[in-house]
Amino acid sequence: MDKQLLLICALTFIIHIIGTLAYSVRIAGIRTRRIAVSLALFSILMLLSRTSNSFLGPFLAKRVETGIDQHVAASTLLVDFRWLLFSASLATILGAILIPTFQRAFCRAVEHFQVHRSVPKLLLHAVFKGGLSYLETSSKAISKNRNSRVRWCGWRRADWRER
Repeated sequence: MDKQLLLICALTFIIHIIGTLAYSVRIAGIRTRRIAVSLALFSILMLLSRTSNSFLGPFLAKRVETGIDQHVAASTLLVDFRWLLFSASLATILGAILIPTFQRAFCRAVEHFQVHRSVPKLLLHAVFKGGLSYLETSSKAISKNRNSRVRWCGWRRADWRER
């Protein structure tokens, strides 16, 4: 894996983890009963993710065109795309695992954004005024009780135990 592919995979990872964690802002809006404010924060995060996509496209296109010009085997480009899909999948899975933690942190961010109405102030508050320590104290894993209610192919996990 060369530096260019590593950069493309890192951008893909960032895009997908931001896109996944942005949905926890919506949950935070429902919990804080400030849906309009949370939708504004959600839109900002999605805009950031989609702007990152505009940087990713030319990098990826250049890589493919360079591979075609240099007569690189299709299997090499296929391996590159598999790395790309792996980084996207890993980011989505990690983002889904981190949703409970970030949902709690975004509750606080929504309340702060309601008062100050400034994204730069929100970012400064998140980084400097105890936002990172709050993220550490509010971290929570997905509960086992919630996993028992998940349906897989129309069957609950509890139904599998009965069979």
